[in-house]
Amino acid sequence: MGCCESKDTSQGLDKEKIKLFIQTDNLFSLKSIYRYAVHKDKKFDINSIRYKIDEQLMVTPLGLALLLGHAQIFTTIFQDMNGDFLLMESLFSQAGTSGLSVICLNNYLVLLQVYLPLYFSNLNPNNTSKLKPNNSQTLNLDSQDLLEKTKVFLYTPIQLSVECGYISIVSFLKAYASNITLLPPEIDLHYIDEASGNNCALISCKSNNYNMIKFLHSQCQADFNVINNYSENAINVLAIGSIENSTETSKCLEYIVEKIGIDVLYNYQETLMMLEDEKSISYVERKLKDKGINVTKKELNGQGVIILQKRPISNTYDTGNRFTFTRLFPELLKSTQESMRTSENTVK
Repeated sequence: MGCCESKDTSQGLDKEKIKLFIQTDNLFSLKSIYRYAVHKDKKFDINSIRYKIDEQLMVTPLGLALLLGHAQIFTTIFQDMNGDFLLMESLFSQAGTSGLSVICLNNYLVLLQVYLPLYFSNLNPNNTSKLKPNNSQTLNLDSQDLLEKTKVFLYTPIQLSVECGYISIVSFLKAYASNITLLPPEIDLHYIDEASGNNCALISCKSNNYNMIKFLHSQCQADFNVINNYSENAINVLAIGSIENSTETSKCLEYIVEKIGIDVLYNYQETLMMLEDEKSISYVERKLKDKGINVTKKELNGQGVIILQKRPISNTYDTGNRFTFTRLFPELLKSTQESMRTSENTVK
């Protein structure tokens, strides 16, 4: 009994040390503890270790390295410690996400460069696609509230990067995709979400991100002329998104109209009703006047004539672009920071 307890205790210590060295990005110590563990037990398998992140997600050491974005640690565990890529992805899948989504949501560019070749050599993307729930918002004229949650739709990893504004991630995925014959939705810049009808171009408009809009248009030839499933064009989507983020709305609006050539007349009533930024409102009113339509937002508010397509209400689960490491795994982040401080104190 005593020997078994001693062995279990020893394995537990190795497990915690491995976690500590992954968290603190201490590659030298990780290699040392791994060699020590294998020396004690020839059958030691690093894939047998599990770390509970939250109620839904359990990860192996390889998955922990990915969550933290430690590319060198990730590579070493995979190549030198026989880290099981498929097992890692299976655990992510059970939690409703994927390694690629985590990487794209957290802007782990260096890790992405290591991960993508493994992803395509180990998985069949068409059979393992796990997309992240997101919610959109729209007017609800039958409700006292201006906005209501709407039908859940799903974003691919590249669409998540667009939503978050990670141009470097999108650029890398675009370049990588150019060498793939059968492009999976996960990294397809032109993929259209089935539920919402949004593509990367419309998602950038929803985010009101000027640099992303300009990048997608000038460098990626993204299609901004798509009309989504709610009969909204790029300007309508921009106006809806401006309710939460209006800092760059006027710049985005002018670029979409002047450079891309999106028709400001399309659903112009909805556009004016959704816009709150005075500069943007004045711009649309001026453009409409140039086309022979003399109307103002104030007049539309008084008339109450907007009729929008009804959309079903979804559940309250809303991750949006907040499904990131620092928000989804706060306890792990706290543990990582504490471990780093302990490591620094030890060095001193």
